[in-house]
Amino acid sequence: TVFIADRAAISLTWLGGGGIAPFELPLAPLGDAQVTELFDASVVSSGTREMASLAAGNPLLLTLLADSDRKNRCLDDAMLGLAKAIFPGYDEAARIKALVALAVAPVLTHEALGGLIADPADTRDAIRWLHSLAVVEDTCEGLALHPAGRRAGSLLVRTHHRAAYQRVLDDMSARKAAERSLDPAEDPLEARRSS
Repeated sequence: TVFIADRAAISLTWLGGGGIAPFELPLAPLGDAQVTELFDASVVSSGTREMASLAAGNPLLLTLLADSDRKNRCLDDAMLGLAKAIFPGYDEAARIKALVALAVAPVLTHEALGGLIADPADTRDAIRWLHSLAVVEDTCEGLALHPAGRRAGSLLVRTHHRAAYQRVLDDMSARKAAERSLDPAEDPLEARRSS
């Protein structure tokens, strides 16, 4: 028996048209009792048990968090271990910028990411990379990061890429200020003129 897990449905082309029908099993978050059972079996620290709420029952995140906790008894080290597991290949410059932006913004659009990364090829690579991550969801507003991924990713870039983290924050703040200055509805002088 072969099990393949993927975000996209398996196509008949992939199966070779040999009459094999894929079986889709919807995954659901673990309940509190299942999380307790997983953590009891993994013998995790009390700090990691507190972090379980961030995983929101996600079996992958809970398992990675428990595994990281076994290797690192400090909660921050466990979160860094989780971050390295859920953000493979993050350490390229464009991907670091993408991770910072997604860790600090509730939603990140492709256009906003393109504004942070100068090279269009690097932007496309960063977008492909983000789409490949299990903790990133493509919503109608843009890309959103799972809360556990947000905490772990933020800790990762603040710990290992502090200068890049600060540059992206500064750039995002400057862009937001520039957008506000172009919006007449938020300009106090414009508001006085119209009243």
